[in-house]
Amino acid sequence: MKCIVLFCLLYQASGLERRQLLRAVPALLTMKQEKYCKDCKYFKKDFFTETKFGHCSRFLNQPTNDYSLVDGVKDLSPSSYHYCATARKFDDMCGPEAKYFESKN
Repeated sequence: MKCIVLFCLLYQASGLERRQLLRAVPALLTMKQEKYCKDCKYFKKDFFTETKFGHCSRFLNQPTNDYSLVDGVKDLSPSSYHYCATARKFDDMCGPEAKYFESKN
């Protein structure tokens, strides 16, 4: 995608602009795309909460053997998961570099 955009910019640019763009090519090609939890397949947004209070379905907040004493079903509601902010804070979870990030698409 970056290459297509770069090609279009180079095609439309004049001589001076083209030279400036060509000097910026290495920086443009090595730009790192940020990984946001809201774009991850593990992101769970509760109906009543904002995106910043989203939960990560990869990391359960409760032990996996917790079952409801009422019906015997495991609680997998968004509130049973850690907040995304918590998962991104600790390296043993996703960490700041989003090591378990998987795109929704």
